Amino acid sequence: GIAPTLSTMQGGGQEPKILVNFMVRKLSPCECWRLQGFPDWAFDKAQEVNSNSQLYKQAGNSVTVPLIYEMARRMEVENES
Repeated sequence: GIAPTLSTMQGGGQEPKILVNFMVRKLSPCECWRLQGFPDWAFDKAQEVNSNSQLYKQAGNSVTVPLIYEMARRMEVENES
């Protein structure tokens, strides 16, 4: 009944982890990309030419696309009024 919780993103080659029922599970590179708002086709294409280590780094260095989109949309609406 407890919602999964992401641990803090840490550097030093540590993969992000999720806490489910008090057990820690490592997130897959695909899950990290999904959390950042990327579609599966983009991950599949990147996975063809990158190691898992690089895929984690790319997800960690990106911005959360849906969040940035919503912030820009709200700024546009405020500027129109």
